[in-house]
Amino acid sequence: MPGCVRVSTWQHTGAAQRTVVGPGAVAELGALARQVGARRALVVTSPGRVAAGAAARVERALGRAHVATVAAAEPHVPAAAVQTVAAAARAESADLLVALGGGSAIDGAKAAAFFVEQQSGAPGVGYADRPALPVIAVPTTLVGASWTRWFAMVDPHGGRAQLAEGPTTAPLAAVVDDELVDLPPALLAATAVAALAHGIEAAWSPGRSPEAEAVAVAGVSRIGASLGRAVADPTDGVAIADLRDGAVLCARALAAARPGLAHALAGLLGARARVPYGVAQAAVLGPVARFTADVLGPEGAAIAAALGGGPLDEAVDRFLGPLELPRSLSALGVTDDDLEAVARQTGGHPWVRAHPRPAGEADVRAVLDGAR
Repeated sequence: MPGCVRVSTWQHTGAAQRTVVGPGAVAELGALARQVGARRALVVTSPGRVAAGAAARVERALGRAHVATVAAAEPHVPAAAVQTVAAAARAESADLLVALGGGSAIDGAKAAAFFVEQQSGAPGVGYADRPALPVIAVPTTLVGASWTRWFAMVDPHGGRAQLAEGPTTAPLAAVVDDELVDLPPALLAATAVAALAHGIEAAWSPGRSPEAEAVAVAGVSRIGASLGRAVADPTDGVAIADLRDGAVLCARALAAARPGLAHALAGLLGARARVPYGVAQAAVLGPVARFTADVLGPEGAAIAAALGGGPLDEAVDRFLGPLELPRSLSALGVTDDDLEAVARQTGGHPWVRAHPRPAGEADVRAVLDGAR
């Protein structure tokens, strides 16, 4: 009608996922496997998770559905590790991958499932399709790979990360068992910062829905209120539960939006300089917030308020300051050549293109210099 104010229009497509959270949640794996129709589950994990006994717990929970375990997960998801998982899935005639570990194990399983599906000749093409080889994630850190559809693989020789995703790549379920997410304070802080970055970039993503923004800000607020307490006292069950729930909310929000510059830089730094993902986020998140703050509207104020108020970049720096994490890329062994290479690699990066403020190579280099 003439004179009416035009309101925004938007769409939201969510993956069909179940999230099970709490102490002992891993016991639900057998039922979840049956619900997705799986009879031959391959556990994908790392040698460390096998040595710690976590893989054995997952295997027992799966019961008769468990056919094999492949401990091939490696940091930054090298392509060879993905090939090993895909080969094991074919050899075992697996109809389910159960990914146990951090982002590397979960992304590696998603990547293997993606390639097995592509090679099947009938890959998924839309949101209503079911995966040819479903994935259930059992995360042991707070990163968000358990809920997102994209993954990155690294060429260890060229030091480059390659992104991919598909309509059926997101795990069908995530099982967050507090007894398996048992991290020392430094690693807890690093993976919580990665989760915080999920929420911040979901809240300012240009393609976000109102739901994604609201869930993201709620997740950032929970992490902001609980991380310091959880790091100071890892036995504080309330703080740990609040932190875990905040991380889940941030990841679910990002799954309904798009990552931006902070995620792109953390991934590229990991591929090029072998910087752990959460540690890289701790170094770049503040400079990215300073670069972005001027183009944000109410969403920037909402993120800052969730972290204690004030200008957004100051709120991020104030929150990260007390954490005992390196905030300098040079202290992490990142060289000037690494920074040049990372800046060049952002030119066609889809997450850089999705950032709310356009970022050319010179802009990216300035952000990286701010993290030195």
